[in-house]
Amino acid sequence: LETLKLIARKTQKPLEYFLLAPDSYPELTEPQKELRELERLTMVRDFEAVVKLGPALLKKRWSRDDAALVHFYLGQAYCRLVRPQEALVHLPPARAHFERQGDEWSATRKLIG
Repeated sequence: LETLKLIARKTQKPLEYFLLAPDSYPELTEPQKELRELERLTMVRDFEAVVKLGPALLKKRWSRDDAALVHFYLGQAYCRLVRPQEALVHLPPARAHFERQGDEWSATRKLIG
């Protein structure tokens, strides 16, 4: 499953794209929908919605990759809302994870974008 999630993330396709019957696996696809919603809110610059949704998502059980993404989106939202102290809670763990994975592109692109 982790490999499939990595492929989906790298190809920027939803996890459902790689499943024969996505509706048969809600436990796999539902969390990804929440992550995509967090990403969508970030892309449309609805940072208030990100900081509303993000903390609830952090309480869920995630893979390390997905948890890093939640931290990243929250940190970015707090930065854009000029709340640097709260951003510093989320951005360092996200960056550290991306760097540990050898994903320098995500570590720099996401954190400066």
